[in-house]
Amino acid sequence: CSNNDEPLNNEPIAARITANINGVSETRAAGTEWGANDEIGVTCSSEGTSYVNVKYTKTEEGNGNFATLTPFYFSDVTTEKSFTAYYPYKATEDMTEGVISGSTAATNQTSANQPDIDYLWADTQTASGGTPNVTFSFAHKMSKLTLKFKQGGDVTLSSMQKYKLSSLVLEGTFNTTNGTAAAK
Repeated sequence: CSNNDEPLNNEPIAARITANINGVSETRAAGTEWGANDEIGVTCSSEGTSYVNVKYTKTEEGNGNFATLTPFYFSDVTTEKSFTAYYPYKATEDMTEGVISGSTAATNQTSANQPDIDYLWADTQTASGGTPNVTFSFAHKMSKLTLKFKQGGDVTLSSMQKYKLSSLVLEGTFNTTNGTAAAK
């Protein structure tokens, strides 16, 4: 027995997935912390083998630990596998060739619905049975528009009842295979 991450009895070793969110706080409904039961989609590939869009769910122990019912296994200590990930997880049947269609309309801008349009992407990470820890560093792929109104000499903010923004594109896509967000 040792403290090293070495395979015992040549048994397959499961990849251990952890993740953090880079960026400015308050760019996400819950800041830069994962929410309870957040789900990410993970793709794993190596020579001749590919596992696409496997759902990993945030565990209760620790902010960035994720687990799945169908983990990726390394058959030996030397063969490296490449991993990418995206958020929020969508079932394969809810996208077209890895592309999610979405809308940032007002109904999706509530605290409850915002995680569905807060697209995050993690660049490729490699791991092997000898080093099975896969640590994703997620980056935001959408823009956040924040308006700050300042009272001036000829403007009284207390009398302002509404405002209107025009020419904003609210429909778009997020490609889970390469992390590209695009307006329609």
